[in-house]
Amino acid sequence: MALELLIMSILIFLTGYVIGKKVGIKQGYREGAATTPLLLRQQSLEQGRCCFCHSDADEKASRIRI
Repeated sequence: MALELLIMSILIFLTGYVIGKKVGIKQGYREGAATTPLLLRQQSLEQGRCCFCHSDADEKASRIRI
């Protein structure tokens, strides 16, 4: 009886762990996908240049005026 209770407890614990891990990974991916564009924009503003094309803010401003 005690052995069956121990096995059931372990199985319930492992099932909860697996489900929680799967949900946590999905939630972390969603949060990362939502946060990444904001962090890239912040980095670009702090550095004063575009992180994609590496042009400075001064270069971009001069191209807009033309």
